[in-house]
This record gives sequence, structure tokens and C-alpha cells, in this order.
Amino acid sequence: MLRSQLVPWQNPVSLFDSIRRDMEALFNRVFDGWEWSEPFATSPRMEYVPRVESYNDGRTLHIKADLPGVDPKDVEISVTGDQLTLKGERRAEQESRNGNYFHREICYGRFVRTFSLPAGVKAEDIHATYHNGVLDIAVPLPESLVVKQIPVQIESGEVRQQLAA
Repeated sequence: MLRSQLVPWQNPVSLFDSIRRDMEALFNRVFDGWEWSEPFATSPRMEYVPRVESYNDGRTLHIKADLPGVDPKDVEISVTGDQLTLKGERRAEQESRNGNYFHREICYGRFVRTFSLPAGVKAEDIHATYHNGVLDIAVPLPESLVVKQIPVQIESGEVRQQLAA
């Protein structure tokens, strides 16, 4: 006769938490005295990648990029085929080469972001504005891509119900 036992369910992700804690302990032993403010695997990247959002307001596709501290003169927007490319550079106001920083999370450097455009977009109609550190690229959509509202017509009459057999 076989007897089954109930085993409490364990979240498999908890195994990775255990491995992460072990790795942090190892790093703390090797680099004694260093402070780890967050797990090494989730440390911020040391390159600048602007955050973007895109949305369609009906007739125009908007691509907004957060570019705080970026001079709009250092931003280049180009269209090749159905690809829009945003290039630029976020420069440090003062550069310290001897490591006198107490804490540094702000990233600087060159960036490139590329976005696919819908078919039929005319590059000459695209325009961009920069206000309060946000670049708004407005891409007029061709008439074939403009959202059209379809009204729902309600038919009058008797509603038929099917009964489950």
C-alpha cells in the first residue's frame, strides 16, 4: 500500500533569492567594507538611455522622450525608410576624473533609439518640439491609418435565447 504525503508548495523563485543572498554574502567577504545598496544584478546601468512613451491621439503618432539636461541642439532625428532614429548625447556639466563622488546615479553619454514607423508616413511632415526636457516627435498618420469610429446599431426585435440541452 502506497502512502502519499502532502508536501508544502515552495515558490521556485525563492531558490533564486537564496542564490542572490549567497552571492551578495560572497561579494561582501571578497570586497570587505564595500556597501551594496542594492543587489548587484539590478544595479543601474552606467549608460544613458532616454525613457520614451508613444501614443496615438487619433491623427498623429506621438513619440515622447525624456531628455533632461540634453541640449536640443545635440539631438538628431532622422528617417530612413520606415525607421525613425533619435540620436544625441547627455553631457556631464563637470567631469571629475579622480573619483570625488559621494554617490552617483545619473548617467551620461551618447544614445541612439530607433522606432518603426507605420507604412505611408511622410518624413517631411514629421516635426519635433522640445519643452521642459521632453522631446515630442509628432508623426502625422496617413488617412488609411486614422482611427475611425464605427457606430453600433441596435436592431429592434425579439431577443432569442437558446436553452442548453
